[in-house]
Amino acid sequence: MLAVLHRASLIAAFLLPWGGTALAQPARQPVALVLIPGAGGIHPRDFLVMSQPIFRTAGLETDITTSASQASSLVSDFKSKGYRVTLVGMSLGAVTAAQAIAGGARPDAVVFAAGGLLPPGTPNGSVVETLGNPASLPRTLILHHRDDECHLTPPQAVPDFVRWSRGKARTAWISGGGGPGQPCRPNSPHTFTGRTEAAAAAIVNFARGR
Repeated sequence: MLAVLHRASLIAAFLLPWGGTALAQPARQPVALVLIPGAGGIHPRDFLVMSQPIFRTAGLETDITTSASQASSLVSDFKSKGYRVTLVGMSLGAVTAAQAIAGGARPDAVVFAAGGLLPPGTPNGSVVETLGNPASLPRTLILHHRDDECHLTPPQAVPDFVRWSRGKARTAWISGGGGPGQPCRPNSPHTFTGRTEAAAAAIVNFARGR
């Protein structure tokens, strides 16, 4: 009898880690994105607006706003429902995302996509000027196009920002694509034109903790 029980225990120990019904697998924490588009607002040509179907197909919940205070409320609401939340600001929306964090928003992570990363004194503001120091930064991704020609979001500012972040920020560079649009407008490298899927995938992977 003891031999039979011992054999049954060995079988159970072998089976359960592989998905046996007696031991449920832990559920993966759901992920949400709070999206803040650029200066054009919630417009069909904005990179984050265009990317929403990609985010949702990947299984991420999304909501979108142009307000720092509403972004903060959305972050809190998602977190209260058990989501891991990434705040994503595009272009001028990166400054708005920084305003939300400076005002008390506590996302699990933040993405500054083609954001204004220059030192204080930049027209339209900058993430650095808004935050003052990197103490309140969560885990951070700088998503930037190597050929961004917008004078408010030069690629050359990215390494300086990463150093300023004191190890909290990492970079995902996008290359290729582009179009005939003006440097700070849609249909240009600044808005990841022609590379929307690659840029959106970088956000998805980062939000999932990869």
